[in-house]
Amino acid sequence: MTRPPAVAARTSWAWIAGTFFGAGNIKPGPGTWGSVAALLIWFAAARLPFFANSPHASFFPWATAAAALVALAIGIPAGTIVAEESHTEDPQHVVLDEVVGQWIALIACPADWVHPLLALALFRLFDITKPPPA
Repeated sequence: MTRPPAVAARTSWAWIAGTFFGAGNIKPGPGTWGSVAALLIWFAAARLPFFANSPHASFFPWATAAAALVALAIGIPAGTIVAEESHTEDPQHVVLDEVVGQWIALIACPADWVHPLLALALFRLFDITKPPPA
């Protein structure tokens, strides 16, 4: 009896974080899907009663920056692990860097619908085209 080929071991937390809960597995354009997921989470958080129309609303940009820093701290080791386990130098399915970048782009945005969509479009444009000196 022959055994099936061994499946490469995956570090679950790194794959969950690196693909931002699977958003990086959506095709086409996994980076765009990661940015959209980040925008939706940011928008939902902005609508929480703690932030929306309360004295705490001025705290929201700081909360956004803190979320970006936490995602960055998790994303560096997660991305490294996923890259090693997928045997790819820069795997497209790792989108936590897009999440961090999108949240940075949203730090100063008002919580309406026009400004965040503009931030998403500009962030994706610059991330895809990578103009100098990026």
